[in-house]
Amino acid sequence: MAHKVTEILKHEHDVILLVVRAAQRQAEASAEGHAPDWRRLGEMLDFFSAFVDRCHHAKEEKCLFPRLCQHGLSCTQEPLSALLAEHQQGRQHVAAIREAIEVIRQHLLEYSKLLQSHIEKENSQVFPVADQLLSAGEDQELERMFDRIEEQEIGPGVHERYHQVAHELADDGHAAS
Repeated sequence: MAHKVTEILKHEHDVILLVVRAAQRQAEASAEGHAPDWRRLGEMLDFFSAFVDRCHHAKEEKCLFPRLCQHGLSCTQEPLSALLAEHQQGRQHVAAIREAIEVIRQHLLEYSKLLQSHIEKENSQVFPVADQLLSAGEDQELERMFDRIEEQEIGPGVHERYHQVAHELADDGHAAS
């Protein structure tokens, strides 16, 4: 006969597996080149930290496992020792994911600052000089060269698509703020 506490923990396992499958889908989508859904990823990390670790694992580590040890099950041998080690591994994975997100956030901010400064220098220092030095013929020649670069480097029509993407991303950014 199953006891109420094991039924509670099994039900929590079912709930945990729902989020695990969502995390796997997130990882698979990322492997296929899709950008992470940062909001969902944050919710998953919160779930793993709060529900899985501080609630579910705490019930096992602070209540069930010690009680089983009182009944003669070894707390230092299989299976409890392995389960406790896996709980610790899980904490390490969640911490590493949080750290990786923070590293990505830092790099996004630094890259953004770099590009803003870079663009300001080109717009204010280099382009005014180019406007004074280049002849109309050189301007036309460079424009044709620009077209060839767009076609060879990213493909026909892709430049315009990226303009559209930029505006869509800018609109998303305004909607979130």
